[in-house]
Amino acid sequence: MRTSLASPARVIKWGLTLTVFLYCAISALRQHQHGLAYSADAMLPLMVLFLCSTGVIFYLFHPLADRVEDHGGYLVVRKGKLEQRIDLDEIGSVDFTVRSPPLVKLHLLRSDKFNGSVAFIPVDDCLSIMLENRSALVADLNARIGRLRA
Repeated sequence: MRTSLASPARVIKWGLTLTVFLYCAISALRQHQHGLAYSADAMLPLMVLFLCSTGVIFYLFHPLADRVEDHGGYLVVRKGKLEQRIDLDEIGSVDFTVRSPPLVKLHLLRSDKFNGSVAFIPVDDCLSIMLENRSALVADLNARIGRLRA
């Protein structure tokens, strides 16, 4: 049984960056259509907007795992070029934060390639997580970890 638990953070990160870039490019073209030249005065705010928003996007999405797969008794986590198998008995706790987007965080019992924790955007319906303030994924993982410890 292999189930994907994480949304592709890399796709979201680059998609948001591309969206901001396109917004800046379209804004520059609109300025040019209204008779403004491509001067440094007109382009500087757009360049600053693009650089700042790209920095914020990469800051928010950098620590997230690219892929988390559930294989029943263990998880396979991939972040960039690092990939590791994490047995469920190696997970201390699972919690989530309700923000935009909601994040699931696995606290590992031993430090490893991921420095003791793994965070990812769950595949669960993010809107229902934010409205109900709970996640079926987190409840399921905590129940399975509890059964292993009992």
